[in-house]
Amino acid sequence: MKREDAIINYLSEKGYRITQNRIDIIKCLLDDNHGHTINEIVLHLKKKNKTINVSSAYNTIEILIDEGIVDLNTNYKLKGTSYEIINSNEKHIHVYDSNNKKEHNIDLPDHIFKEIEDLVRNKLKLDTFNLKIEVLAKKKTKG
Repeated sequence: MKREDAIINYLSEKGYRITQNRIDIIKCLLDDNHGHTINEIVLHLKKKNKTINVSSAYNTIEILIDEGIVDLNTNYKLKGTSYEIINSNEKHIHVYDSNNKKEHNIDLPDHIFKEIEDLVRNKLKLDTFNLKIEVLAKKKTKG
């Protein structure tokens, strides 16, 4: 089953209406490996001759966040928030280098992920867990 279908089936089973806008937003979020801002989602869909307004996009994103499907990330370059589908197989750290204004993903070793997961699960008694680490970094300047 495609990831898109799995998400749509999950939302349907939870009682959410499956509108074309919601399907289009899910497809947009799955189209590549980086997060999208709300404005990028709206522009992306309008380029495909889809009609959507910003409030519909926000409402759908809020549902996807509440259901643990989407995560929000700080987008330091745009000074805002971007959204991406959670991939539990990806275990990495988002590092934003403020010197060159680039974001890098650094893989997190499995044993470190497992230690953090165990610590958080045991401390807070959680059933589900998604780890996100964001680092804002800047190289030292000489002098």
